[in-house]
Amino acid sequence: MRTLRIITPIKLFFLLVLVFCYIFCEKGVSVLLLWMCCLMFYIISVASFSQRVQLVKGIRTFFRIDLLFYTFCFIIYLLPYQLYVLGVYDFELASPGIVKAYIEYTNISVITSMIGLISFSLGFDLFFKKEQELTGYKIDKLYMGYVAIFILLFLLLSLALFYFTGFSLLTLAEKYAGSSTGDPTFDSIYDLVTFWCLMGIGVCINHAMHFKLQVKHKLMLVIVILWASFVLVLGDRNVFFLLAIAALGGWFSFKRRLPFGYTIVFGLVALITYKTIELTRSGNFNGVSSLITELGSSESSSSTFSTGSFDITTTTSRATHSIISEPKDYAMGRYKLFALASGIPYSSTLFRKESEVPSTSLALSNDILGTLSTWKTGTNIISDSYFDFGILGVIIILFFLGVYGANITNQVTRLGANPLVLTRYLFTLALFAELPRYGLGFALRQLIWLEVVYFFLRVSFDAYRTTLGFNLGKK
Repeated sequence: MRTLRIITPIKLFFLLVLVFCYIFCEKGVSVLLLWMCCLMFYIISVASFSQRVQLVKGIRTFFRIDLLFYTFCFIIYLLPYQLYVLGVYDFELASPGIVKAYIEYTNISVITSMIGLISFSLGFDLFFKKEQELTGYKIDKLYMGYVAIFILLFLLLSLALFYFTGFSLLTLAEKYAGSSTGDPTFDSIYDLVTFWCLMGIGVCINHAMHFKLQVKHKLMLVIVILWASFVLVLGDRNVFFLLAIAALGGWFSFKRRLPFGYTIVFGLVALITYKTIELTRSGNFNGVSSLITELGSSESSSSTFSTGSFDITTTTSRATHSIISEPKDYAMGRYKLFALASGIPYSSTLFRKESEVPSTSLALSNDILGTLSTWKTGTNIISDSYFDFGILGVIIILFFLGVYGANITNQVTRLGANPLVLTRYLFTLALFAELPRYGLGFALRQLIWLEVVYFFLRVSFDAYRTTLGFNLGKK
């Protein structure tokens, strides 16, 4: 708590300085400004890593909502610039397939990104309660068995629906950098399978905390592994890492402690895996030797994170300020309305004109690649917020995302082994980790579906408790 009391005023000061810089920002690239933003990030991240946080008694975890969010933000919004000021990377060269790099918007882009990151951090810190009593729950094994069967059935149903939709692997391969295929039916079914896989991970981890895994749990895990392998082969790294973060984050937060050194090893393995898939997608993977060359050569060592899809996302953050240059360009909440409606397939067509661009991802792609491009750049949470309300939108939306993340963390810390709360935490952990590369609709769709299922399970639990007379209460 002492660290929080010290760092919160510092963050507020950083935010005021950045807002001042935003108001008087000039076009171009300022090395001094880039160094200032990087140093601000290092101060914030070190303060967060230094906090000893336990979600269950005896297990200190680094798989936390705030830490994973900061890590991905750094990789996407700051790492290219840090490498640039160190003289080992030239981000002014446009990424492959992109004609323009929007270099003149570097200053305002990095300022806006840091304003969003600090706003998230303030929201999380102000509402996160580190000092609270860890409580447990009595878990009814029979009821949890019914929940597992329910999730397994819906997982199998969603897989069957996916199989019989008749979409080709070519359509699947078009999913890139978080962009959709353009077909709402396919996108919904594809996301639905991932949703039930995440639900299965949550139920299995919760069950493992109290009992031995049963056949139905093992079957769910096999299906999750097969689906993760399937999307990985197809090149959809984002869904693979979504599932991996939920599984590893859950296991090493609630079941086993993972030392910090091993956490770093996991990060390096994730990097190598990500890069291998990227090389495979580009057709440049010729075995281990090509991977070593890509990671170790002087030409590419500085671009391990900074070329490919990550650098494309960084480019979208700069392109945002080319598209939205004046307040009159703000969408005034239209994109957020579309994002909210994404939880119900086809619902956005009820209030969206046919000629209207449905997402910030498509708006950015049209400007960066042109309307005839066969692939999409995707979006990011900073640009997605800026498109609707400008810098105020970035501050407010990111602040409340931080508040939400803190409240979910407080719930799982306070309620311990409650299976529904734990599953909600794992969803948020995985979604927020990748949120820097996505728009708000990406997280909203999954969280809306989760709350619907959560409500159904609570209602069914109450009925089951009344009928059989047991109580899911505190120990």
